[in-house]
Amino acid sequence: MLRIDDIKKLRSQMTVDKYIEKHYKGRLDAFLNVVNSSFNDLIRTDLVQAGKFLNNAENIFKYLPASYEGHRLALQARYFQFTGRNPEAAHTYEKALAVNRRFRDYATNARLRKGLVNVYMYLGRYDEALKAGRLALKYFQRKGQGFDAAQVLNNIGNIYHRMDRVTVALQYYDQAGEIFQKTGGVPLAIIEFNRANAFSVLNELDTARRLYRKAEKIYAEGGNKIALCQIDYSRAIMDYWEGHYTRAFDILEKTIDRLIELGDMRTAVIAQLDLVELNIELNLFSNAVYVAENIILRSGEMGMIY
Repeated sequence: MLRIDDIKKLRSQMTVDKYIEKHYKGRLDAFLNVVNSSFNDLIRTDLVQAGKFLNNAENIFKYLPASYEGHRLALQARYFQFTGRNPEAAHTYEKALAVNRRFRDYATNARLRKGLVNVYMYLGRYDEALKAGRLALKYFQRKGQGFDAAQVLNNIGNIYHRMDRVTVALQYYDQAGEIFQKTGGVPLAIIEFNRANAFSVLNELDTARRLYRKAEKIYAEGGNKIALCQIDYSRAIMDYWEGHYTRAFDILEKTIDRLIELGDMRTAVIAQLDLVELNIELNLFSNAVYVAENIILRSGEMGMIY
């Protein structure tokens, strides 16, 4: 994994070339794969650090061929996506797709559509999200890339979940889960977390709790702090449904603070929107207004349709 300190040193054509030659035997694609995976680790762990990593990594692309501009845009789009800046994320993903089409890089575009699916979903552009997902799924299935296909199946499941077609969402999650059972790790945790959310909506709370525990164990082993906060948030909602109001509000408020600290404003705003609704249900209108007034501008900037 690359550290921020590693890429800070790459400030000229000579230093970039020497570093890639020394550590990757001159293989530029191998180097960019490590940049990509290092960035992905950070966006699920600490978005503040991810932003610092991105700021430094973008400078490297000044010394790379023009055909890699799409890779730079993809990093930027992913950061916008995970920080909840959905209109900017969609625009940047679309720019990256256009650059890669120019260089006939269809494989990278299929991977980009995995992220674009979720961005379109948050913007309420469900038909476009499903179209992007199906295009990516078709490519990965044709190429026999089961892992990537499973990620797309999960994303398509998210769209159907968002459309309140929860049983259809579970069918996609289950298909993805069959593939990820072979590899385990964070991808399996993501599936189990999404399945838990679906069973929670279906009021099968014991099943949901079992799946949250499975996901939590994997995330804890990997140090995925943001994902662990998301599980706490989901459990707080279940506590509320079961009438444990004081505990639910306490956990939810602490989790929101922690998400903000980690830079995950997208999930923090979603959690705050739920906090507004819960206050309304309990006739705590002044609390609801206070929370709503604090997030109305930020939620609007994110372009999320609820």
